[in-house]
Formats: sequence, C-alpha cells, structure tokens
Amino acid sequence: MSKATGTLVFPMVQICRELSLELMSFDVAPQADLMTPSRRGRHAFEAVAQIKVKSDMESILTASEQFLTKTDQEREGLIRLVMEGHLRGIIGQLTVEEIVKQPEMVSDRCAHGARKI
Repeated sequence: MSKATGTLVFPMVQICRELSLELMSFDVAPQADLMTPSRRGRHAFEAVAQIKVKSDMESILTASEQFLTKTDQEREGLIRLVMEGHLRGIIGQLTVEEIVKQPEMVSDRCAHGARKI
C-alpha cells in the first residue's frame, strides 16, 4: 500500500493543477468516411477509445507535460485526433470483410498504436 503524500504550494509563485489517472472513454468517429483497400467505396466507422495514464512516475510526468496546461475539451480533442489517425491508418490496411470478421484484430492494432501516445 502506498502512502499519500502532499506538497506545499506557494501562491503567485507556483501553480497546482490536478491530472486524473482514472480511465477515460471517448467516442472516435472520423469526420470523413474512410476508404478500405478493396476500393468498394467509402465507409463510416465509429469506435470507443478507453485510455488511462499508467501509474508509474515516467508516465505521470509525460502526461503532465502534455495535458496539464490544456482544458478538458482541448485534451479530449487531442486524444480524439490521435485515435482517429490510428483508426484511419488501420482501416486503410484492412478490407471490410476483415474488419467485420475480426473486430478484435482492429481493437488490438488500435491498442498497440495507442500505447505509443
């Protein structure tokens, strides 16, 4: 069990901001329909992304650098853009049949790409 710790903050010299380490869910739906390699037209795709900052100090510091100065809406927008990019890249490599028959493969590929965020 870890001990709770605190920090003294000096107003007008330092700023205290909170960063949630809880699981966050976002709807991911690219604005434009996506083309698959089969070239049978464009298709609309939607996904739900669930992300969480790992609890190790390096991950917390990285997330702090990236997100503490952003509003909730800015943070969610950035995460959506990155996840939509991953989804676009994955969908562009798969046929509609592969996506429908193997949704876990799409999920695994998205998760692998998201770990790099």
